[in-house]
Amino acid sequence: MTLNELEDDLPWGFHDARLESLQIDWLGARLTMEMRLPINESASLGRRARITVTGLVYCAVEPP
Repeated sequence: MTLNELEDDLPWGFHDARLESLQIDWLGARLTMEMRLPINESASLGRRARITVTGLVYCAVEPP
């Protein structure tokens, strides 16, 4: 599954999601993110998720 497909499956996509941790394994080309994803419109309810990306080539994170 791609990140775009995952985002399409979520009620509000990654909008207002909070990144709680980020781990990068450069030798294994793997990124693991722990996130809190909103599950209602006001984002008052969230669900924790662990997302793993394999085949990582580069990573850039911008502040909110």
